[in-house]
Amino acid sequence: AELDSLADFVNFGVAPALIVYTWGLRDLKGFGWVTVVVFASAMALRLARFNSMLDVEKPKFKNNYFTGMPAPAGAITVLLPLYLHHAGFDWVRGMPALVSAYTLFLSFLLVSTIPTFSGKNLSGPIRREYVLPILGGVTLVIALLATYPYETLTVATFAYLSLIPFSIKRHASQSARPSRACRPHA
Repeated sequence: AELDSLADFVNFGVAPALIVYTWGLRDLKGFGWVTVVVFASAMALRLARFNSMLDVEKPKFKNNYFTGMPAPAGAITVLLPLYLHHAGFDWVRGMPALVSAYTLFLSFLLVSTIPTFSGKNLSGPIRREYVLPILGGVTLVIALLATYPYETLTVATFAYLSLIPFSIKRHASQSARPSRACRPHA
């Protein structure tokens, strides 16, 4: 488990941080370096919290949410400025302060307690009528990633980030409902 966490820290924390630094934060010198160190440290803290919460019992609905942004999502979303640059938005590279602010914002999301959709419980048998549409959708996404990788990753990243407010709202409404186990008997 510790080796897996160390690999996750390097793959999802250190590698993206170094890519962002060498791509666009080098001009900020010390502040750019501090930005990516904060991101990598936030990733380490996020992974440590994840490991420490594995054995914690929680209400069933909370299994549909991560606490804070998950590590793989953090690694993918922190690279959004690169996706934008390679998709033709060259002005992004000339704005290292904006890239730094975005990276620090993602660092906050990693260590926050903001609930984000998990999708872990979506697995299971797929109803027959959904097999073909799902297969077609997966094929379309793979084709788009192969043909337009930066544009597809940009859209996917914006879609993921835009889901966070809905995740917060849904989590709050589910938390407000009394659980069946806690209802008094009549």
